[in-house]
Amino acid sequence: MEKLIEAIVKILVERQTKELSLSCKDFKTDERTDRDFIQHQTIHLHQVGAIQLAKLARMDDEDPLTVWLLSGLEFGCDVVLHLGFSAICLIPNELFEWPIQLNINQNKRLRVVPNKIITYSDVALLEQTDLLIRFRQQQVTAVAEDYLKKHKIQQIVRF
Repeated sequence: MEKLIEAIVKILVERQTKELSLSCKDFKTDERTDRDFIQHQTIHLHQVGAIQLAKLARMDDEDPLTVWLLSGLEFGCDVVLHLGFSAICLIPNELFEWPIQLNINQNKRLRVVPNKIITYSDVALLEQTDLLIRFRQQQVTAVAEDYLKKHKIQQIVRF
């Protein structure tokens, strides 16, 4: 029994540092299984298009890639979607609430703060490579706004 526990712990420890990187365009259903999520903590999916995001947002259970990604989230994987386009307006708002990371142009991370008022503590860990997505109804405190300007963090206001 101890050997079994040791083997499981070893697999889990190894999993924490492993990443799987693949392209939407090269996704082959027959090659992707739950084993991907057992062996890898982080899943990077490149060249994700707007149509694929729409399928993901509506949880299209007939789309193999969507089903596979949702399984990854169920396994507790960190999912990073590298978008193949830069028109942020094409990203469904629902995805900003999901436990996924969205990246665009040279790995700029899209960051969303869910609070109605964005404070310094919400933006203090943002980096210059981050892009803050905020919604029209959100307000930003003066201190947070100063931090964003000082660190040249780009903001985009969504409707």
